[in-house]
Amino acid sequence: MVVLPVQKTKERLFWEQWQEQFAQNEKASNTTKYLFLPEQVGKQKVSYQEKVRQWSSTILLLTCILLLLVPFREGKKLQSAMIKREKQLKMDFPEMIERFTLLVEAGLSVKGALRPDAPLCASVDDVRKEKKKIKSTMYMRK
Repeated sequence: MVVLPVQKTKERLFWEQWQEQFAQNEKASNTTKYLFLPEQVGKQKVSYQEKVRQWSSTILLLTCILLLLVPFREGKKLQSAMIKREKQLKMDFPEMIERFTLLVEAGLSVKGALRPDAPLCASVDDVRKEKKKIKSTMYMRK
C-alpha cells in the first residue's frame, strides 16, 4: 500500500508561508511594543484592512421601525382611553338617570334638568364635597 501526501492548494501553501513569516516577525519584535505583519509572502504583496461596521444602515432601519410602531402605540392608547371612558359612562348612567328623574319630578323642565349648570351634571365627588362644606360651616356657627 502506498500512501501519498495530501495535495495542498495554493491558498493553503500561501497561509503556511504567511504563518512562518508571522512567527519570524513575532520573534524579532519581542522587544518592541508593536507586532509587524508580513508585507510580502513569496512574490505576492499582502495588504490588511480593518473591518469597519457601518452603523448608518442599522440606525436607519431602527428609525424606520420606530416610526412604524409609534402610531400603533398611540392608537392603542387612544383605544384604551375610549374603553375606559365608555366603562365610566356605563357606571355613571344609572346615577345620572336617577338624578334626572328626581329633578324632573321636583318641578324642573326637561330642558332645565339637562342644563350644564344643573345639579344633574355635578359629579358624585362634587356633591360629597358640597355636603362636607355645608357640615363644616354648620359646626362653625355653633
